[in-house]
Amino acid sequence: MPGLSSIAPPNETLSEQCPQIDLNAAHTRAVARYATNWEAESLRGFSDRQLTKFRDNPKEASKFIRIGNSPSTSDDPARLAAWSQVCRVILNLHETITRY
Repeated sequence: MPGLSSIAPPNETLSEQCPQIDLNAAHTRAVARYATNWEAESLRGFSDRQLTKFRDNPKEASKFIRIGNSPSTSDDPARLAAWSQVCRVILNLHETITRY
């Protein structure tokens, strides 16, 4: 199974290369529980839309991954940008922030 940092071929969506296990791994690390079916489907759909968006606009992906203090060494800016967006969503969940 590929890890969170694996690189998908350009014609594959994020969830095809990184099945639900990677989305669940990111979710579980943030909130200490598996994603519900609804959450998992929502994350999968969002990740696929983001990857498509950044694959269709490579300049936007390159610009997006330049944000921050560390330079990117990614061979696939679109994939890194898409995963950044997915992780941003997970880390901004109310449950992540408040830790019931």
